Amino acid sequence: MRFRFLVWALTLSTLLAGCAPAVSLQPLYTPQELAKPVAEPRIEGEWISPYIDEPGKEQEEWLHWKISRGAGGQWLGYYTVEFRPGKPEPHEEPKVTTYHVRLVSAGDKLFFDADLEEHAEGQTLGLIPAHLPGRLRAQQDFMRISLLNSSWVNENKPDSFQKMVHTGSDADVAVITASTEELRNFLIQNADNAEAFPRGYFAYLCRPGADCVLRAYEDMLANTPNDDDLLSSAAIFFLDRGNYARAAELRRRRLEMKPDAGLHADLGRTLLFKRDFAGARDEFATAEKLAPEGSFTPEGAVWSYFLEGKFSEAAAAAANHEATKKLASVDPILLGYFSLLRLGRREEASSWLKERTAQYVGEAEDHIVLLGVQRRINAGCPWLPAAVAKEPEREWCWFGHAMENVAKGKSAKWELDKLLDGAPKNSLTALAAKIELERFSGSPKK
Repeated sequence: MRFRFLVWALTLSTLLAGCAPAVSLQPLYTPQELAKPVAEPRIEGEWISPYIDEPGKEQEEWLHWKISRGAGGQWLGYYTVEFRPGKPEPHEEPKVTTYHVRLVSAGDKLFFDADLEEHAEGQTLGLIPAHLPGRLRAQQDFMRISLLNSSWVNENKPDSFQKMVHTGSDADVAVITASTEELRNFLIQNADNAEAFPRGYFAYLCRPGADCVLRAYEDMLANTPNDDDLLSSAAIFFLDRGNYARAAELRRRRLEMKPDAGLHADLGRTLLFKRDFAGARDEFATAEKLAPEGSFTPEGAVWSYFLEGKFSEAAAAAANHEATKKLASVDPILLGYFSLLRLGRREEASSWLKERTAQYVGEAEDHIVLLGVQRRINAGCPWLPAAVAKEPEREWCWFGHAMENVAKGKSAKWELDKLLDGAPKNSLTALAAKIELERFSGSPKK
């Protein structure tokens, strides 16, 4: 028995890494439903599942799905569900896992009962005497599959309802021993319970071309609006997408749940992208008050003044900035330098940059940035070869050239355009470049 459920656990880990969905010895469907099966045409066809919570991979396909009626397109009362990796290993045949899935309509909700037919590593037909129950929410181009959390089932039902089976992995499987009727009632009662069906046990499917990660995040936020980990990752997602208002809303919600210096600083940074500079400074000031002494450097205030075009205040804030070795950052040094350049104090700006560069105790890459802005190494951009240059180094290089051109009365459009070419939407340097271009052209902000 242990080996059979271990196969379940290994198979399901392909779908939901690290999770252990509960399985049932009894089917979710009744003999009457076998005679008159439930069909849902919206689920048929090709689907994809994206990577979620993995920055930089949102546009990649994690799993590719094919859902069809029975066998050979004939309606046999069940759906054949196949899924395979979105990017198979090179020079290997795609590993396909196949389930037979029967739909069950109970109350106003749609559930499913899945039987594993073929594992990606080979045939397992008839090996596993268990059913995989779950909930299904289907739209024309979007679908969520929800599975039961074994740990929650174990903690919230009596022993007569289920037992735990040790799989030999970190996650054990709850085997539901209840009758079909008990199982159905249990699923109906807990269909909207976010602990019984947690977001880590969701699989999202979208039609090719749909913005699946966006739909998935909005669905998770609607289902568990106060999940702190979800709010954190969702805020980063929307910030990366350039939806700064949504990111700020989510970070405010986190703060309502647990006031924290770091969360105030995160919200302040987000407000910079909304051009709410005064609001951002308020958040940075609150963060500084709440943080233990020596654990927070208020460089965000320097950014807020610089982005707002208050260069005197930015230079003063940069001069008052104190950074420990642990929290060293080049941002206030460079922003102080650029602010002095914009104020026409070129000699003072040069002295400022040389002095602060000599005192700086940060990372080697930061030293390269400081030396590069002073043209003490390669005068071109980036200062490091493209193969090893990081995005911030590239951005500071072009922005430094742009600010020097402005100080000399020259056009900086070419350098700022180069900076913005491919720059991420969560980059403050890119935001500064956009604002500078707006100042030169008088175009409205975007």
